[in-house]
Amino acid sequence: MENSLEPVIAEEDLETDYLKIKKGLVRGQHQVAKGISWDGREVTLILRMAVGEKQSFDRIRIKGVPDIDLKIEGGIHGDIGTSTVIVNYIPALLKLPPGLHSTRDLPLPHFTI
Repeated sequence: MENSLEPVIAEEDLETDYLKIKKGLVRGQHQVAKGISWDGREVTLILRMAVGEKQSFDRIRIKGVPDIDLKIEGGIHGDIGTSTVIVNYIPALLKLPPGLHSTRDLPLPHFTI
């Protein structure tokens, strides 16, 4: 596993409805995490969160047969995405016996109708 986390520096003064960022100050972060599975498959996460980005989107690319390239314009709001996962795990949690549990005790997330 490799991980890098770097600041994104403002190249000009920025202003939003909520804050001002002067040129040269940190306006966000850029993270790259890479991992390799036991059978040699690679996964890379690139996360860039910064004030003043020209485009906002989430993208998933899977190299396979067939290749998949999914781009969600505007991205998925982090708090909404997290709460959705938690709410959808409620049925699985209710099936567990009382006590302290971790995500290892839960089934992999999936979608069914």
